[in-house]
Amino acid sequence: MCSRIEQWSRNKSMSPRTRKHAFTLVELLVVIAIIGILVALLLPAIQAAREAARRSQCSNNLKQIGLALHNHEGAKRALPPGCVLDAPCCQGSISATYTGWTIEILPFMEDDSLRKLYDSNNFSIGSAEAKDFRETFIPTYHCPSDAQPELVLPDSGPEAGWGGGRALENRWMTGSYRGVSGRSAGTLTWYLAESLTAHPREWRGPLHFVPKKGTEEKFDVVLTSEKFSKITDGLSKTMLLGEQTNLYERRRTFWAYSFGNYILSDNVNHSGIFNGDYELCTKTPGLPGKVCNANWYSNHTNGMNATRCDGSVGWVGFDIDALIFAGMGSVAGGETESGI
Repeated sequence: MCSRIEQWSRNKSMSPRTRKHAFTLVELLVVIAIIGILVALLLPAIQAAREAARRSQCSNNLKQIGLALHNHEGAKRALPPGCVLDAPCCQGSISATYTGWTIEILPFMEDDSLRKLYDSNNFSIGSAEAKDFRETFIPTYHCPSDAQPELVLPDSGPEAGWGGGRALENRWMTGSYRGVSGRSAGTLTWYLAESLTAHPREWRGPLHFVPKKGTEEKFDVVLTSEKFSKITDGLSKTMLLGEQTNLYERRRTFWAYSFGNYILSDNVNHSGIFNGDYELCTKTPGLPGKVCNANWYSNHTNGMNATRCDGSVGWVGFDIDALIFAGMGSVAGGETESGI
């Protein structure tokens, strides 16, 4: 009897605040739901912040590349050639790739040792130097929003097995940026030198093809490397560089592969120029023949970064008027508007 009274007394003396209660299943589910809602609300903001950081880094890369091009023009009294060809394209007549703007500005990006690995007059695709050169990843040439850098065999050109002259196992490191070779109607290009007599010479861009010395007679239009003083449309009105990424891996940009349409693109007067899927592009009716080779694209939302010839970097929306965008690609076409 006494023990029951004592037990009752102890239970009665316990305050309700000291009694322990476990979570009910309903309470636990409510907490989990609240946490899930908070994560769902925060995730887009986190992703947007990450993309903003990637876009900023991408813009900074283009700024550094533009600065290197300016330093080259100052030291050499001309911009580098967009690419060097020994014949017009495209019947398998181009025997080899030689050099291009991405290669020539390496000394001005504090990468002179890498540039010295490449001798366009004696470049054996199977040599150890060539392998080191073409497989090197250069962070400045890669936009963080682009697909992951990788070693890939390009889809066309002499170093990709054109005419059976090169080993198909050789791969090249991808990049994200292309130079502006000119304004085009989408049937001819300023980077592979198809007959250009139908295009005004003033439509050439700041970085275009240049004939290999001694082969000038093969071309109906012979161009030399540009100088900033010859860009009469204005340096702030003319596009120098832009982004190009592609869902089809073999049509991506390849920084070390100087075959024209892998480091250069034209500005075509057609809205289809902003297409990130080469295979889909080629199946789209009504597109001019060269649009799919010359396209521009990025994984940013609704646009891409681009560098002007004055060295500044701006934004080009994918909804830009096609005629204005085409005009931004010429150095002396007389266009006065800029969409950057």
